[in-house]
Amino acid sequence: MRRLRLYLELLRFEHTLFALPFAYGGMLL
Repeated sequence: MRRLRLYLELLRFEHTLFALPFAYGGMLL
């Protein structure tokens, strides 16, 4: 169960990292 939670945390972190450039692009536009 702890491993699953760790995996979800990592997934959320990567998703945030991936969405960051799009957020900045939206702000510039």
